[in-house]
Amino acid sequence: MVRQSKLSNQPKQILLTSINLKLFGSLIAITIGVLGYLVYNTHFSTAQSEVKTSQDIIAKVGQEVIYRQSVNKLVASNKYNYQEYPIDREKVLADELISSSIILQGAAADQLISLDPPVFNSPSMDVNKRFELVKKAQAAVDEMSGSIDVTVFSIWFNDPSSPSADYKVSKNTAYQRLNTIFNKVKRKQVTPEQALDELRADTSLTKIDPNYQSRIGTRMMIKSGNPITFDEDFDNILWNLSNGEISDIFLAKSNTFDTQGTITGQKVETAYLFGVVHNKKTGTYYQNYNQWLEEKKKQYEVIRY
Repeated sequence: MVRQSKLSNQPKQILLTSINLKLFGSLIAITIGVLGYLVYNTHFSTAQSEVKTSQDIIAKVGQEVIYRQSVNKLVASNKYNYQEYPIDREKVLADELISSSIILQGAAADQLISLDPPVFNSPSMDVNKRFELVKKAQAAVDEMSGSIDVTVFSIWFNDPSSPSADYKVSKNTAYQRLNTIFNKVKRKQVTPEQALDELRADTSLTKIDPNYQSRIGTRMMIKSGNPITFDEDFDNILWNLSNGEISDIFLAKSNTFDTQGTITGQKVETAYLFGVVHNKKTGTYYQNYNQWLEEKKKQYEVIRY
């Protein structure tokens, strides 16, 4: 038996090791090349896609992308008369969609509505259903807003458009007559409705106000943020009353106008008023819709393209 020495195998092992290293190096080079191609191709394709997409997008509002296709649908729907502003038509329609996006996202955040692709964040959304949902959202916000159910009594003695010839007498007569009704209501001798009927039937009031029947007062439901009467100070008094409370008699003032119908900035004593608050509701989150919308506009960034 002939034994092969370990030294005689070394050249073969060195050769095999060299071949393996070359193969391994080639594999690494091929892998790097393939990865480089894939990265380049992916980046190039994405860039092309982004360029194409940017041409179809007109704005991004919060979490929603507004597509040009939606503007085209609004034009086709003839929902609005756009002949009034043909040059700025696209901008006006984009503003409509942006505003609706803030309303929808704000209402969804307050858990008043739910959003889904048919009306939100989709190039193929149904614009008619979208604006139906906007109305639903606005109504839901109104329900959260404050409101006041109040009966207002008023006797005018000095109409700024036709000043009273006997101002002092008319003013005194108006106060005395309203004070009589005020005491009856306060003592619960008559209901507010009966008190209004009594005043409407008093034809002697034509001497101080020919239009007294249309201005004698009424019961009304007013949303917070809207005027109750022509005198803001009196409105504030009513808003500060509790349910069932009656205001004191108030001397109200109204604006005066020049011959062109422009407000002069001067106010004159006009009428005596008092009110009965039947039910006042404080807003859950916001006092009125406009306040709610202004707050939501601050929460959603608008980016135009």
